[in-house]
Amino acid sequence: MIDNRSNEEILDYLRSIDLSTISVLNSKHFDQTSNKWVFTEHSHTYMEMIYFLKGKAHINVGASSINTSIYDVIVYLPGQMHREEVDLTKDQEIICMGIDMKCSLPTPQSTFKLCDRLGVLRWLFEQINTEYGSKNKVSPDLSKLYAQAIILQFIKYLDINELSGEIEALERIQNYIQQNLSSPITPPQLAAMCNISKSYLHRLFKKHLKTTPTYYINYTRISAAKSLLLATDYPIKSIADSIGFDDVAYFSRVFKKFTGVTPSAFRESKE
Repeated sequence: MIDNRSNEEILDYLRSIDLSTISVLNSKHFDQTSNKWVFTEHSHTYMEMIYFLKGKAHINVGASSINTSIYDVIVYLPGQMHREEVDLTKDQEIICMGIDMKCSLPTPQSTFKLCDRLGVLRWLFEQINTEYGSKNKVSPDLSKLYAQAIILQFIKYLDINELSGEIEALERIQNYIQQNLSSPITPPQLAAMCNISKSYLHRLFKKHLKTTPTYYINYTRISAAKSLLLATDYPIKSIADSIGFDDVAYFSRVFKKFTGVTPSAFRESKE
């Protein structure tokens, strides 16, 4: 699993790869009977990718863990310490390969998993494994093209996943704001709730809502105030309290900033 912060870092890293520098260093296709399994904690100077054709594994990465199953792809970025736990008494079949490349960004200490639902990555892995070590003169060039396609597929997958995660986070934040108008709400609080940074939260609001978190919080509160002013005869002080404004004078200033009139004038204009 990866959170929104690491997802963004991984995407930036993958996009910084110079695809022309990619080379396939190794490719191995083996099952539970092979002696190629490595169960001690280790890392690589290159990107290692494992495609699970059969079976499943438990991956330990630092203080985190990832469970894998059939058609999953695990990607270890260079330098990431990891250790696989695999039950070799059951059917296991994987393609494991390493690729080297040059990037313009530092390598994040991250590992990520993708589920190959459409089988595109499986085909690319199998093609590389077929071409790797072949004496055919064009095999190295074909392997390179397939490896480039794998990186582009990773970017496509994570980009879609990031957008989905962004929408999910925004919906969660919007629902929280709507349901907690009477309580203190701050951008750092919202960021912590979704396990994202304050700067990432700000970028989410700018990207999808074209505004800032603070502006959106106040906009939502003032919208609720307008409804209460029209639908009830509650005192303005009570309405201000119910949407999180302890100071009625400050509430009036914010209300006028959004609507151009004071709360009293707004109520009177609709009578």
